[in-house]
Amino acid sequence: MVGSYELLSRNAQDEVVRSAGLMLEAALAIRGYTIKQVRPILETAPAEGFLPQTVPAFAATETLNTSLTPRDGARGCCQ
Repeated sequence: MVGSYELLSRNAQDEVVRSAGLMLEAALAIRGYTIKQVRPILETAPAEGFLPQTVPAFAATETLNTSLTPRDGARGCCQ
C-alpha cells in the first residue's frame, strides 16, 4: 500500500513539473513575440504616458492570468 502512495505522489509531482514547464515555455514564447512584434509598433505610437503593453512580461502575465481563469462555469487548472 505504501508503494502505491509513493508512486501516485511521484506521478502527481511529475505532472505538476510538466505543467509548470509548459506554462513557463508559453510565457517565454509570448514574451519573445512581444519583444519582436509588439514593442516596435508601440514604440512608434504617440506617447501617452507609460503603457504596460510595452513591457514584454505584461503580455505573458496577462495571457497566463486569462488562461488560468475559469470561463463559463468551466473548472480552472487549479480547481
